[in-house]
Parts: sequence; C-alpha cells; structure tokens
Amino acid sequence: MKKIQIIALKRLIDPNTNSVYTVEQLRALNAYHESIPITVDDNYDPNTVILKFEEKYPDYASGWLHKIVEL
Repeated sequence: MKKIQIIALKRLIDPNTNSVYTVEQLRALNAYHESIPITVDDNYDPNTVILKFEEKYPDYASGWLHKIVEL
C-alpha cells in the first residue's frame, strides 16, 4: 500500500507577465488545493485516482491541473 496526495492547481495566467502563476500566488488566489493523504494499492492507476477525485470534488475538476505526489 502507498500513501499519495493529490494536488490541484487552477490553470491561470498572470496577465501582467503572461506567465503561469507560482504556487504561492495560486494559494493567495485560492486556486491551489491539497487533498488529505489517500491510501492506494502499490499498482494503482493514476487516471482512475484522478477521476475518482474529480467525482468527489467537482469544484476541482474543470480547468484544474492535477498532480499525484507519493508520500
């Protein structure tokens, strides 16, 4: 079994610099979310985990980039 965490980042561009916002800027804009640690099998499918996350938290589905971090 592994513990993972899903990080959701809103896809936003800084209009002043035309670059992607940093994590700190996204946190300030409430456009950054870290899930609680999740226990998964050793051979988990990342796509399935992300889909289940999006079903459970639809506010973090459309327009968000998802990253899985193994803890």
